Amino acid sequence: MEVTECSDTSVTVKITNDTDKDIECGERFYLEMQNEETGEWREVETVIDDAVFNAIAYIIQKDFPYEKVIDFEWLYGKLEPGRYRIVKTVMDCRGTGDHTDYVFSAEFSI
Repeated sequence: MEVTECSDTSVTVKITNDTDKDIECGERFYLEMQNEETGEWREVETVIDDAVFNAIAYIIQKDFPYEKVIDFEWLYGKLEPGRYRIVKTVMDCRGTGDHTDYVFSAEFSI
C-alpha cells in the first residue's frame, strides 16, 4: 500500500496485489501521527464519536491495483503539519469464515 497523493483533508491510496490470490479491503481506516522527538506513532484523535464505515468489500486482483481517494476530514478535521500514516486491514479470504487479516500502512507528510 502506498499514498500517491495527499492533502490536509484526504489521501489517495494504492494497494497492489503481488500474489496469485484475490485479496479484499473495506472502507475502514485510521490515521496515526509520528512523534517527532521519540519516533513513536499514536492514533490521531477523531472529531466525532462513534464513527461508522460502510460494510463493503473491494476485491483486489493481481495486476488490477485498488486506488481510492480517502477523505478523512469528516473523521479527523484538517491535519496539522507533521508525519502521518494511514492504516487499513486487507484480508486474504479463502472461504466463508476462513480468512487472514493483514494490517497495511502507508506514510505521508503534511
